[in-house]
Amino acid sequence: MTSLSNSSEPGLLSMLPKWILYSFLGFLLWFILHFIPRENFTFVLIGIGSAFFVFGILLLKFRNLGIREILIVSVLLRLCVLDAPVQWSDDIYRFFWDGLKVRNFESPYQLAPMHDDRKSEWEKLYNEMNSISFQSPYPPVLQYVWAMTANRTGDPTLLRIIWITADLGCIYLLYLLLTIMKRPGWLAILYAFNPLVIIEGIGQLHPEILQLFFVLWALHAMQVEKYFGMGIATGLAICTKLWPILLLPLLFTRLHRADWIRVCSVALGVCVILYTPLLRPEHFAGMFASFQLYYQSFEFNASLYYVVKCFYNWWSPESGGLVVSRLLGLVWLVYLLIVVIRKQITIQKALYLVFMTLLLTSAVVHPWYLIPVLAYGILADRYAIVFWTALIFLSYSHYQDGSYQEQSVWITIEYVLFGIVLIAEWMLRKDDNANLLTNEIVTE
Repeated sequence: MTSLSNSSEPGLLSMLPKWILYSFLGFLLWFILHFIPRENFTFVLIGIGSAFFVFGILLLKFRNLGIREILIVSVLLRLCVLDAPVQWSDDIYRFFWDGLKVRNFESPYQLAPMHDDRKSEWEKLYNEMNSISFQSPYPPVLQYVWAMTANRTGDPTLLRIIWITADLGCIYLLYLLLTIMKRPGWLAILYAFNPLVIIEGIGQLHPEILQLFFVLWALHAMQVEKYFGMGIATGLAICTKLWPILLLPLLFTRLHRADWIRVCSVALGVCVILYTPLLRPEHFAGMFASFQLYYQSFEFNASLYYVVKCFYNWWSPESGGLVVSRLLGLVWLVYLLIVVIRKQITIQKALYLVFMTLLLTSAVVHPWYLIPVLAYGILADRYAIVFWTALIFLSYSHYQDGSYQEQSVWITIEYVLFGIVLIAEWMLRKDDNANLLTNEIVTE
């Protein structure tokens, strides 16, 4: 059997359109981040739709790319947004506030910015920051990175260089993991060229990029049976965003007991070493209050949460959000336990199932939350998440006209379309014909 896609080397004429498409995608990403504010929802839709259209053409027309071309194009796409302003998120001002605190040998966990005397000294950061009444919830790896890159003006260039470097590491590790699992390495382009990753991860500098790098490092170390290195990577992941702590229970039934204990011990040691210079016992209450207030006070782009809350409010309108959050959290914990004990599920699939379910039951689902789950889906041979990376930009309807107001029509459209894709993928897999992206046209 001979694959038509591998029958001959592409000539110059067939290569030209590819590089034109690469250039056009880079231009669109540059234009979106420089000139389209998130408040102009119409232009957000046009820009994002155009970028994903080009991404889709690249995906359908140009497969079997080698890691060299993938990395070269990935670098060029990310350099297109190197000097882009961070105008779709104001989180960077909190990042740099915390970083300057650490640089001045002060704990970012001690005081909320509104109670900090530094607010007159770092006036621009304070005025642009959100959640000034919260103590910092960010783990120490991020604090140390921000300490190296922070400035009072909010200039993102140095931090963006670090994020680009980490993202290239994600792409390379994703490619390696795919090849180790004897899957097509070119599937890494689903992440590498994805507009969501570049716009939200590199453009808005969200920490999910760095978190994912450490998780993929841990997964690669597991594949090559380097459990000390896996423990270090897992500890660094947990100290970047707390959610990777779920790796530890998921690994309990997927590693030999001695190896699991080694990974946990090393990860715990890394956490202790990194947290000790910044965190004191008296800070725990404030941090916990910040976490609790965040998860009880905010709602954004939710799916099942809104549906269950609607029914609950019809029955009892008081405290609906809090009760529903706890109820769905309990359901998710039960599902987590089921995935933990089902040893036949691979760690890649377990990560995808657990975090996808977490997103579908959460009260807050920001677009950048999808970045790690996209990578887990690629590794787990699940691709509905790719469609969600495009559809989730409908959540920017909340910001149109400069206000913040939930737009239930757009959110309904987002989740109805995503639900159709999820069901379609499930039905195709049920018929053993679901791998649409890797099935090649063959001829006898």
